[in-house]
Amino acid sequence: NNQVKWGYLTTELIKKSESNTYFVIVIQDISQLQNTEELLIQKTTELEEWKSRYEIAVHANTQILYDWHSDTNKVIWGGAMESLLGYPLEAVVNTLEWWKQLIHPEDRSNFIKQLEDCIGLKKPYQGEYRIRRQDGCYIIIESQGYILGESPEGGVRMVGFLRDITQQKQTEITLGQREQEFRALVEKSPDIIIRLDRDFRCRYINPRIEQEIG
Repeated sequence: NNQVKWGYLTTELIKKSESNTYFVIVIQDISQLQNTEELLIQKTTELEEWKSRYEIAVHANTQILYDWHSDTNKVIWGGAMESLLGYPLEAVVNTLEWWKQLIHPEDRSNFIKQLEDCIGLKKPYQGEYRIRRQDGCYIIIESQGYILGESPEGGVRMVGFLRDITQQKQTEITLGQREQEFRALVEKSPDIIIRLDRDFRCRYINPRIEQEIG
């Protein structure tokens, strides 16, 4: 039927005379095994391609990608590690302990507790903490991790992203300070100040009104 198959050929000499030589030749059909091997190679190649795509996407978004296995405590890092934290690849250690040492001492215990809770409850991790850059400065990062699987020993595999939210936090602090300053000015104003919503319902009146109407 013109079908091409893969075979494994073995030969063995069983008899040799002055005029004739006899061999046993055995051919095994290994087409299925070969197809499985080719499929494995194909899937491995596809996995590497997808990993490369994720690396590009993470770099573009200036995020760090991590893949942590709790059984071994090993972490595979990817993405913008050097541009975000300043650590070149040769300085990066693929363990969670190394990462813990970079976390600000005041945030470390809370990070560990949150992580342990997530593992125990098998739920996603989300947290914010300060991390030390190679230059010694701290930035604030947001971490999101998702559990992808469990081992027979009860460990988990968590994959997630880290992003720098330092600027966002600084903006929130600045806005909060300005809001406090504005509120102080309004409350001490000699004029009556009223804030209404779009339906003209009163949402705020400063204390001056009490002095005017008692």
